[in-house]
Amino acid sequence: NRSKEIFDYMLNLRKTNDMEWAKQANCHDHTCYFLPEFDISDEEVFVDAGGYDGDTIEDFLKVCSSKYKHIYSFEPDDLLFPILKEVVNQNGYPNITICQMGLYQEETVLKFDNRHTQGSLISDNGGLKISVIDLDSFFKKELFAPTFIKMDIEGAEREALKGCESTIKTFFPKLAICI
Repeated sequence: NRSKEIFDYMLNLRKTNDMEWAKQANCHDHTCYFLPEFDISDEEVFVDAGGYDGDTIEDFLKVCSSKYKHIYSFEPDDLLFPILKEVVNQNGYPNITICQMGLYQEETVLKFDNRHTQGSLISDNGGLKISVIDLDSFFKKELFAPTFIKMDIEGAEREALKGCESTIKTFFPKLAICI
């Protein structure tokens, strides 16, 4: 039900550009990714698809009281990735793998319109080429299976979900997917 409420608030935000709807949704601090219905354990393997500047990692660390197994963060933007990397390194967060790539339905290179904001996106008109990978391929090479996947990747969620179908069916991770 909370997800449906947030969806309605966000639709109204898009229709009106009235930021009061965003406040109603309470998504400005990413708490909407970590619903009380999600049982967050000390053994979480968190996938932060759309790492931005590390803000969601920091929110996740608050929710899990900094007790987790591993975090994988994906951010393709050439200006945001160094910020993400600095946040992780500067704070000495352990067991975090950051990847300068996007997520998609396959491993390839795509054009990216890097606006260096939350509005960056994959686009045929993009001026930057980025590497993307599907999570199914990525996790074949990793030690840990994901227990929680968050995706906020500005419109590429559908393709990225196609690229992690096997991972979802095999490991049943919690999903917080922007639409």
